[in-house]
Amino acid sequence: MTESRIACWPGRLALLACLALAACLSLPQKDAEAPPAEPAAEPSQEAAPEELPPPKIATPAEQQQAQRVALKVADLLEAGRIEEARVEIERALEIDPANALAESFLQQLTVDPLEVLGSESFAYTVKPGESLSKIAGRFMGDIFQFYILARYNGIEVPRRVPAGQVIRIPGERPATPERPVSKPMQADHRPAEPERAGVEAVEREPAPVEGGVGRASDERLPTAEEAAAPESAMPAEAPVESAEPTIATHSGPPVEAEVVTVPAIDQSPAVVDVAAPPGPRPLPEPTPSDLAFQRGLREQAQGNNLAAFEAFESAFSLDPSNREARSNADLMHKEIVAEYTRRARAAFARQDLQGSIDAWNELLAFDPDNDIAQLERQKARVLQERIKSIR
Repeated sequence: MTESRIACWPGRLALLACLALAACLSLPQKDAEAPPAEPAAEPSQEAAPEELPPPKIATPAEQQQAQRVALKVADLLEAGRIEEARVEIERALEIDPANALAESFLQQLTVDPLEVLGSESFAYTVKPGESLSKIAGRFMGDIFQFYILARYNGIEVPRRVPAGQVIRIPGERPATPERPVSKPMQADHRPAEPERAGVEAVEREPAPVEGGVGRASDERLPTAEEAAAPESAMPAEAPVESAEPTIATHSGPPVEAEVVTVPAIDQSPAVVDVAAPPGPRPLPEPTPSDLAFQRGLREQAQGNNLAAFEAFESAFSLDPSNREARSNADLMHKEIVAEYTRRARAAFARQDLQGSIDAWNELLAFDPDNDIAQLERQKARVLQERIKSIR
């Protein structure tokens, strides 16, 4: 039994050797078939970056529309309606990405006012009839900077700033008109008239003095050594900034002084053509429709809904493409109808039937096709007739 097992070993060893050899041969083949890792990353590295689309350039009509939306943003910010203003800013920039007024309002909403305007400020008392926009135009040079000025003072509704309130204005307090304003000295000022006259006198009649040096009356007399020294050794006494001509003379008989040409103070320096950076794009001129639209915004801000509605209707009639005017006119129409309805129903609740009928009459004069107003007025009239018949 043992001999039979021993006899089987050579066969088993040969089988194991064949398996090991097959494994060694198969491993390189698998490694060769495996895809390399580095070449797989090469296509992504060589892929060209996607080109961004060119910025949108608004047409003149789109510029006008974006400017109207930006003016509407100004009205919303004055009323403290921030979320609505953000929506309108996005809409204005979507119509015209280069609208400067919408970009300015977006910056005023997002930046830190103390960081932008600085910590240095002075106190100012609001006068009767003044608004933050007028104050911003006076001290900051832009009436539309009113909202960042309001944030600078912690004011949530810029329109509700009463007269007498003390606010902070960024920057230094401007000098009063009574205070003399010192102008900076320039290096090339003309000499004063008396001095110039003295120079001309020296030029006309050069008077010889000891050492042969022509001088003004306020100069010192040179010594004999200074007069005898050569010209190259003499120090230049005149400052660079002086416009006085220096008269050089020699010892001996007097000679005529050389007239030195001094550039005039009002002579403009040489103009160098330097490419100026492109400035902000000028806003389009307001049309009659735009002016009526702005008037409607002012009336709306003051609570005159009926006058605002008429102004928006006029703006839309002047320019039917003015969708902002149409939208605001519809909004004013709803508010006017709601106001008349509240007045009529409040009078009916107080049993003031005649007051309710009058309010419904005003609403129907404004909106003749209002079915609710017609039904409510008929109801008040019927009740009024019944009460009269009972009495």
